[in-house]
Amino acid sequence: MRLQEHTNQFIVKANLADGLRDRLLDTFRQELDRLSPRKLDVSGDTVSFRGGVFRLVMNWNLLVPIGRGEIVVAPTDDGLLVRYRISFRELITVATIMILVMMVMIFGSEGIEAFPIVPVGLSFGWLFIVGGNIAICIPRFNSFVRKCAKQAGATEIHQIAEQ
Repeated sequence: MRLQEHTNQFIVKANLADGLRDRLLDTFRQELDRLSPRKLDVSGDTVSFRGGVFRLVMNWNLLVPIGRGEIVVAPTDDGLLVRYRISFRELITVATIMILVMMVMIFGSEGIEAFPIVPVGLSFGWLFIVGGNIAICIPRFNSFVRKCAKQAGATEIHQIAEQ
């Protein structure tokens, strides 16, 4: 897994397979719209969205750590392949800038005496902000995909790869 991006895939099946692709795309669009994305677009078999930190939403909103993403729904012999890709680049950039500003502020007020402890503390802070958000977001997004698939009428949802 690359830190700045995550991809995952599911096979989705339903007893009533007719129209499942369209129902699933529509469900993803509706549920993502409820999360107040900056941008939401459905084109063909792909739902694209932009989330991110700089929106007027609660910090537990699923799209806060996700700068952008896409969900592709494509037919396969086994059912529908649902593949998503989400990007954490905005989160990483914002957290890095925040930590650098904090470091400058601390060194500006405390001077060189703060040098031994500040980089270690700020490194842990960066890992907590970035790592914590990513570690929480990925399972939540997997659950989001499963929930949308069930709402669209899926009877079977199998995760086939996590990268």
